Amino acid sequence: MVLEKQFNSITNPTLNYITFDFETVENIINEDDVLAQLEPLSVASATTINDQVTTLYFDLRNGTDFIEQWISQLFEVAIKVNEANQSNIPNITIDDKHYIPYKPQVSVIGFNSKKFDMNLLLKHLIKNKTKIQYMGSTTQAKQTVVSHQDYDFDLRFIDILSFIPPNNTLKQFVEKFGNKGIKLTKGIFPHGSFNYDNYKLVLGQTTPFTKDDFYDKLNNKNISDEDYEQYCNDFTNFESRWDYLKHYNIRDVTCMISPINHLIQITWEEKVDMLACISLAQIASQIKYKYCYDKFDINESYNIVNGFEQFEVTQYWWNNKVKGYINQDEFAKRDTTNNVTEDDFEWIRDKVVNETCHLCHNKFTKENKPTLDRIDNSIGHTKQNCQLACQICNTVKADKDNDISKLKIQLMKYVIHEHLPMTINNESVYNMLKECMQGGLSNVYHQCNLKNITHINKLRYNHVTKTITSYDNQHVVTHILDLDFNSLYPSVFSGIFNKNNPYTNNRIYQAGGVTSYFKCASNSLKQKARDVIMSADRYTDKGQLFCVRIKGHIDEKCINSHINLAPIWRKLTYNNSVEQIGEFMYNKMKSQGLTVDKPTTKLTSLLSTHNQFMCFTNYILWFLIDYCNFVVDDIDSIALFDKHLGFESFACTMMSKRQDAISQHNDTKSLYYKQILNSAFGGEGQNNAKFDKISFNNARQTSIKQLKQDHKATRKLSDDILNSDGEVIEEAQYMVSESPRQFKCNKPLQEAVFTLDNSKFWYLNFVYNFLYKCVDMDRVHFCNMDTDSMYLAIAGSQIEGYRQGLKHVIKDQLFYDQHYKEWLPWDNCSVAEEKKLMIYTMETNKMMTQFHQ
Repeated sequence: MVLEKQFNSITNPTLNYITFDFETVENIINEDDVLAQLEPLSVASATTINDQVTTLYFDLRNGTDFIEQWISQLFEVAIKVNEANQSNIPNITIDDKHYIPYKPQVSVIGFNSKKFDMNLLLKHLIKNKTKIQYMGSTTQAKQTVVSHQDYDFDLRFIDILSFIPPNNTLKQFVEKFGNKGIKLTKGIFPHGSFNYDNYKLVLGQTTPFTKDDFYDKLNNKNISDEDYEQYCNDFTNFESRWDYLKHYNIRDVTCMISPINHLIQITWEEKVDMLACISLAQIASQIKYKYCYDKFDINESYNIVNGFEQFEVTQYWWNNKVKGYINQDEFAKRDTTNNVTEDDFEWIRDKVVNETCHLCHNKFTKENKPTLDRIDNSIGHTKQNCQLACQICNTVKADKDNDISKLKIQLMKYVIHEHLPMTINNESVYNMLKECMQGGLSNVYHQCNLKNITHINKLRYNHVTKTITSYDNQHVVTHILDLDFNSLYPSVFSGIFNKNNPYTNNRIYQAGGVTSYFKCASNSLKQKARDVIMSADRYTDKGQLFCVRIKGHIDEKCINSHINLAPIWRKLTYNNSVEQIGEFMYNKMKSQGLTVDKPTTKLTSLLSTHNQFMCFTNYILWFLIDYCNFVVDDIDSIALFDKHLGFESFACTMMSKRQDAISQHNDTKSLYYKQILNSAFGGEGQNNAKFDKISFNNARQTSIKQLKQDHKATRKLSDDILNSDGEVIEEAQYMVSESPRQFKCNKPLQEAVFTLDNSKFWYLNFVYNFLYKCVDMDRVHFCNMDTDSMYLAIAGSQIEGYRQGLKHVIKDQLFYDQHYKEWLPWDNCSVAEEKKLMIYTMETNKMMTQFHQ
C-alpha cells in the first residue's frame, strides 16, 4: 500500500478503458413447459481514450460468430487504450533477478455483467491463443483476466456494480454518480415481442413496434402512452428496428462513461486508482491503510528491540551457523574455501556486540537474532563478503532489489513499532479466528407488530420447572422506532474516545499482530488464560486484547434479567425437530417448505454456549461477564494480540468528508464516503487466496477432476462443434470449481473478527447502559436487528402519533436528559452531531410492520 502511495504521487489514475453490454433474444426450447434460454442478439462496446469515445457494435446479422468478431476487434482497440494508459506511467528499473515484469491490463467494464454478460461471453473467450484467469464462482465472475499470446497486455473484465452500493439500476447509477443534474432517458425496447426463430423478420421491419409489443407478460403491465409516444418520436431517426436496436445497445455503454469517470476522480482524491482494484471493499481497505501508514518514513529508524535482552553469541550457536552457511554455499555451487569457520568465534562475538543490522540499524537481541548477509551474492560467506543483518531483514532482502528490500524492511519495522495488523502465520490462530467469524447482527424477535392490536410480549424463566413462558402484558404497541447506527463498523474500529465505553481507557482498540497463543491443556494453563480474561487491566489502556475459545453460561439466578434480549449472539448448530424448536415454529417451517428434522446452523440469541466451545474476543466477553452475569465454565485455547488505534484518522476523516458533502448537498460524495466507510471492514474478512480454484477443461479433464475430493462444482460452457463430416473440430468446454488444498492467509483476518464482535459489544452497551437505565422496558419489546439497525415496538401515547419516539416510555427522565445526546441526535442539531461516529440516528418511525426471518 505504501509503495503504491509513493508511486501514485508521480502518476495518474487509469482513465482509459472500455465498457460493454449484451442484448439478448429468447430461444424457446419447450413451449409447452415455457422453457427458454437467452441467446446473444447483439453486443456493443464504448472505448474512452483521453476523453474521446469510439464504439463497436456487432449483432447476429454479422454471423453466428459475431461475438468472436467483437472480441478480435476488442483486442485491437485495446492496443490504443493500453498505450494511452502506459504513457502516464514513469519508467522504473528494478534490479532483481526474480522480478516478474508487470503485464498491463485494459479494463473492460460491464453493468451487472458478473451475473449476466460474462455467462454469455465465457465460452467465446476460451480459444487456442487465450488463457483465462478467473476469480469467482461457476455462476458469478468477480474478475476475468484474458491473456492472448499475440498481445502484450491482458483484457480484464469487471463489473461496475462491484464498485458501488448494491441494488442500483443502470439509470440510478448514471443519475447518482454522473455529472450533477443529468437524467438518463433510457430507451425502451420490447425484448419479449420476438424470439430466436423470428427475430430476422421482426427486426427487419421499418415501422415502429406497436404498443402491444411492449406488454410485459411477466409483470402483467404495459408502458404508458407518454413513453410510447416518446419511443415513436425517437424511432423516426432510424431506418429499421435493427438500427434502433443498435442505438439502444450503444446508448447503454456510452452512458456509463460519465459516472465511471466521476468515480475514478473521487477515488483518486484519496490517491487510489479505482481500476487497479477489484471491488469497493478493496478500495476502502486501501484508503484505510493509506491513512494507517500516513506517518511512515522510509528513512526513519524504527526501534523494535527496546526492553529485550541483548543477544549472546555462544560457540554452539556459531558452529551451527557455520555449518548452515557451508551447506547453503555448496548447494549453490559457490566456493567455500575461504568461508567463515568455527574458529572465527571471537570475530563474530565482537562484531555482534559492537555493530547493528546494516539494513535497519537495530541492535541484536534474543528476539532479533543476527545473521551474515553477503555483500556479493555470487561469492560465499567469507569474512570480507559479509555484514551483519537481523534475521527479518536478511530474509526480506535475499538477492532482491536494494530499494524495494529497504522499503519492505522498513514497512515491517514500522508495523511492529506501531503495533499495526499483520497477517496470521499460526494455523491454530487462523482456525480460531475463522470460527469466531460470526457475521453481522441479524435476529428477529417479534415478527408481527400492529398498532393498537399487538401487545408488548415478554419471556419469563421458571427456575423450578426449568421452563420459559411467553406472555403479553397490558401495554399495546403504538409505533415502531427504528434506531440506525451511523456506520457501526467504522465506529467500533475507529478507536475514538467515548466515555460510555467502560474498557481500555474509553477506547475500543483494534487487534495488531499475534503475540502469543496456547492451548489450555492443563489446569495451570487454564488459570493463566482466566487471569488474562479477568485482569483488572481491562479498565485501563493496559488491557490485553485476545480471542478465546470457551464454554460458558449466564447464571441461572439472573436469566430473567437477560432473557428478553439474550446477549450471546453466536452461531449454533441444532436439530430443527419439533422437540428442539417447538410445535408452532416446526409447523410454520414445514408449511413454508423449509427443511425440518435436520441439523442447521443459525446465528442465534443464546443464554449459554450449549456446552459447546465458542470463540469470543475480549470486549464482548468482558461485557458478558461484567453486565450479563456470564460464567466461564471451561477454556480450550487463547490467542493474544497487540493493539492499535491506527484506523482512527481514516474513520474520522471519511466521516468528516461525508458530513461536509451532506452540508453542501453533494449527494454523490455523501453516498460515496458512506460506502467507503461501511465497506472498509469487508476486505479483511475475505481471504482471496482461499477463493475456489476455477479451471476450464474438456470432457476428459473434467471427469478426472470430478473424482477428486476437493471438487465443488462443474458447469458446461459449450458443446462439441462438428464439421460437415461429423468430426469434432472444437471440444465441449467445462468450468470446474475446486477448493484449494493449501492457501496463505494474505489478509489480517483479526481486524474483521474484532470489528464484528466489537459491533455486538457496542450494541449491548447501548442497550444495557442507556435503554435499560432510562426506559420502561415493560412498554418496549425488541422486533429485530439487522447489521446496524435496531427496531423497537413501543407502547407509548395513544394520542400523540408515531413520531413520539421514546418520549412516553422514559422511566428516569433525569438520566435520559443527562445522557441521550451521547447516544442520539436531537432536534435542530448540526450535521456533524447527527452523523458523528458511535451514535444512533432515528431513521424512521413506523405504525405497523411485519418482519420476516
